[in-house]
Amino acid sequence: MPCCQAEVARQLEAATPSDSAIAALFTIAARRELGSHLTNVVRGLALQAHGYKVTVTELVGWEHSAKNELILGKKAHKYDAAARVQLRAVLDRFGIEPAIIRELASPRSRSRAEPSSV
Repeated sequence: MPCCQAEVARQLEAATPSDSAIAALFTIAARRELGSHLTNVVRGLALQAHGYKVTVTELVGWEHSAKNELILGKKAHKYDAAARVQLRAVLDRFGIEPAIIRELASPRSRSRAEPSSV
């Protein structure tokens, strides 16, 4: 999967959360790391939403790299409605719509998997 952490960090720049606790996460210093973590959350939830059992593991210790997660998915069922709801809640709460979500929502992707909403 192409890296979209920088894309999410850029989208966070435009977001204006009403919750002051969430807004504190949007500071310049934290935005890049928040974007990194949100990217992995979105990737995992997108896989779950499309019927995958997800496991997240690190390739090397966190002392060497904070961005070294491996997200594994094994097809378990057609789709997961609860994961779709949770994914949409995360996207809406943080005001992001990364490329992976746009691609999964595209007509080309919808023709391969149902239901169509992500």
